[in-house]
Amino acid sequence: MDQVPDYEHVNTCLCDGIRYGVVLAEDRLQLRVGPDSPGQLCPEGLNKEYLFADILSVKIIVSEVEEPSSASSVLSRLDFFPFRNASPSPRQNTTNQSKIVLCIARRREPCKWRPHSLILTTENLAFGQQLCDSLKETIAGSSNRPKRLMFFVNPVSGGGCALKIFEKRVIPILRMVDTRFSYIVTTHAGHAKQWLLQEPWKAEGYDGLIAVGGDGIFNECLEGFIRSEQDEDVTVTSDLTPSATATLGIIPAGSTDSIGYCIGLGDACSALIHVLLGRSMKLDVGAVFQEASGCLLRFFCAFLGYGFFSDTLKTSEKRWLRRYFGKTRYTLAGAQTFFRNKSYDGHVTYKTGDANPCNSSSDLDPEYPDVGVFCAKDCTVCSVTDITSPEVPQSPNSPSSPDVFESTESPMLSSIEADTVELVGTSDTEVTTSSEDWNNISDKFSNVIAVSLCCGSAKSPRGLAPASHCGDGRLDVLLVRAIGRVKLLNYLVSISRGIGPKRVLGKNLRAYRVSELIFRTTKKPKENEGGGREASMAVASTVWNCDGEIITEADIHVKVYRQLITIFGSGREF
Repeated sequence: MDQVPDYEHVNTCLCDGIRYGVVLAEDRLQLRVGPDSPGQLCPEGLNKEYLFADILSVKIIVSEVEEPSSASSVLSRLDFFPFRNASPSPRQNTTNQSKIVLCIARRREPCKWRPHSLILTTENLAFGQQLCDSLKETIAGSSNRPKRLMFFVNPVSGGGCALKIFEKRVIPILRMVDTRFSYIVTTHAGHAKQWLLQEPWKAEGYDGLIAVGGDGIFNECLEGFIRSEQDEDVTVTSDLTPSATATLGIIPAGSTDSIGYCIGLGDACSALIHVLLGRSMKLDVGAVFQEASGCLLRFFCAFLGYGFFSDTLKTSEKRWLRRYFGKTRYTLAGAQTFFRNKSYDGHVTYKTGDANPCNSSSDLDPEYPDVGVFCAKDCTVCSVTDITSPEVPQSPNSPSSPDVFESTESPMLSSIEADTVELVGTSDTEVTTSSEDWNNISDKFSNVIAVSLCCGSAKSPRGLAPASHCGDGRLDVLLVRAIGRVKLLNYLVSISRGIGPKRVLGKNLRAYRVSELIFRTTKKPKENEGGGREASMAVASTVWNCDGEIITEADIHVKVYRQLITIFGSGREF
């Protein structure tokens, strides 16, 4: 237990009318009730502590205060007749005092933080200045806090509210804490990406790149940042390494704000506090490549979908819907897609790879992805540094575990020699397992979903894959077989109600945790008994929904890069 300081040798100050002794501990500011304060009868309840890591800014204000005259009477004739024979009153004695104004981040509820002002008053000017300088030096010495910020504001995000949120909630706090910042209001799609690719931010010393808006503007910043860090074009064989030149961030001001929700940013003010305090975490990044050529198509860090969600996005982008219906077009497009209820032939090859020890097959519950170790602040799964365990996470529905060998290459679908394995309960699905840690599935799918986050939001607290993690180096892949409208409606409603997909879809859902994924609309050519080869026949296909952006290439190769970027956030709080 901390010892009570000797108040004869400790400087004191007033706070909320109570005199405290001020102690600068190793990592916090301590205010201890003094023996001459009114609270001496219950000092334990009045003592206060503030972590240096929670202090946003410190200022000092020196002012003159009039001292009351003890010789003056309580009432005089001038109190009743102020205009009769009034003579100038003698000048009151004045004294100087210092006010140290601290702006401190305070947690109101899970994922909700607000700035709080704390004023310490002292008559000892030298002590006040010394205290202010010490606190400023401690804050400035933190290597995690950004020194200069660049904001990219998407004025159309959130129905046009993003710019208002930035002006009314973000800028006042930035000015209050004296943070150096600049901002750009984007004028067209790709504006933020183009600016980052020109690399002026490196020369000007920006160490925080913040997107203000929805997930779309953040992905623009993500694309521009990662591409600007590479010396050559990124292909499927590229080995990307994490960069420490800058930290990305997001001020949630969009319609869903899934990324901000998954990393513990409850609102715009909470997100800004995380930025100013330098609270950051590592985040996986997925990359989508063209399957045939291996060329990079797009990066993503949340959602990749094929089927219902991509059809909805494709329909909503029609010009007449955008022109006349605005945000309502998503509802109309979703209804149209629902009644069409299309499904698509697909051939999926996935690689389990070297598993995270905390994601081994023994940890995947039979009800995965509904249950499991949920990603949260200080997540034990994401914090594991050694991911070379030979255990492989796989679907609980799989009848046997494939043998695992260490592989240094990423074979294309056509190069994988596989044998057919009978799948109990899904006779229409062809599942194959290769000689390496690759597996194949062929079926008609209503939805193919790959997520690197749980993709939750305020409207869908559990998200699409509740047990997904932000930094485990894995994609959670959900394969939904062709289903009827009633089952599809139940699935869509369950997402908004926080009900896991496994509970609703049952055997129509197969879930995997993978490191790579290959999707083709046509099956690879197969050897005939006569020695010839069957020609691949063209089949119906659709586009991909990649974090709200359309990818027209249907055949893709997806890889995930573990903890490729650093982002301002701390994880969800429960």
